[in-house]
Amino acid sequence: MNENEIIEKVLKDIDKLFPKKCSCCGVVFENFLDFIEKTDIPVHAFDANFMVMHLHNVYDILALRNCKCKTTIALPCAIDPEFKKEIVLFLENEAKKLNIPTEKMAGLLRDKIIKIARDRSE
Repeated sequence: MNENEIIEKVLKDIDKLFPKKCSCCGVVFENFLDFIEKTDIPVHAFDANFMVMHLHNVYDILALRNCKCKTTIALPCAIDPEFKKEIVLFLENEAKKLNIPTEKMAGLLRDKIIKIARDRSE
């Protein structure tokens, strides 16, 4: 799977998660772009907030964002377990090609996903 295919599938999967509500303050995010516009990247996780969690070969790929009330909201970026593995392999392979940490590659992919979502809304 190439980068464009991954981005398209991530955006499609993310669309299924909305509307989403902050569990603390109750603000409702109508769609992914609304979520991006009304939240911030946590300061402590600016470079690595697109996380790949691996526990006993079960991958969970999360984007972390802070609501205006400062609650951190985890947004799963892949629903299908096989797709999660494909993203992990893509990130590892691309990071190796570019000689950068996998976390940095995840951040670059995150930024592209957000840019495409914004571009499509205009």
